[in-house]
Amino acid sequence: MSNTTVGILARITPAIESAIRSELSRLPGVQPFDAGDETQMGILIEAPTLDLAHERITNEIKAIKGVHATWPVYMHLGDEEIGSASDDTEVCILPEDLYEEPDASEKPMAAFVPTP
Repeated sequence: MSNTTVGILARITPAIESAIRSELSRLPGVQPFDAGDETQMGILIEAPTLDLAHERITNEIKAIKGVHATWPVYMHLGDEEIGSASDDTEVCILPEDLYEEPDASEKPMAAFVPTP
């Protein structure tokens, strides 16, 4: 039984989407799904711990030909210790959480130009 569920979006090569989906389906605890854009694929990962889910993403999913980038959008950490407490923890990462609007009162940073 898995305690951790991670949902990620992957940027993929659309021309080989079926081969990518096939490779992902062979990995235990991994379920690919449509993300509504031909250049993206949703992937659900179930693992006993967050560390094992992370290893699956970095060592196996990112190594599949045609997977160019991945980013997490959802995590459920059931029964995994978070700090000193053990509980069900759910995190949903929304687009507004990923991007920060620039503060209009701040001066723009000067460009770095190396001196010869």
